[in-house]
Amino acid sequence: MSRQMEALLMLANFRSIKDILMPIIDPEKEEIHWDRLEYGVLSGGQKAAISWAWCIWSDKQTPTENKHGDPNYCIFDGKPRDPFEGFGVMDRELQTLIAKALLHRYSG
Repeated sequence: MSRQMEALLMLANFRSIKDILMPIIDPEKEEIHWDRLEYGVLSGGQKAAISWAWCIWSDKQTPTENKHGDPNYCIFDGKPRDPFEGFGVMDRELQTLIAKALLHRYSG
């Protein structure tokens, strides 16, 4: 399993985002089905955590454009989502986990 997937699974198993991320992850195929994301009504901390997961997985800022070229599309509420936006409202345990996932992803 790639370090990328391991880091994502570290986040995906956290209690407040597990039900959101785990259904879209296929660890065996190393695939994340972001188009199946049930974003719904989430807290700012949950939205930020999902943004961090996307950034860790893709090595990019969250997407602002879909495959059809619509510049107003984003997997996060139809607008760009900065991963630092909402970081301050996450609980400390999730903030620490994101730092650990980043370290895991980019060290080694």
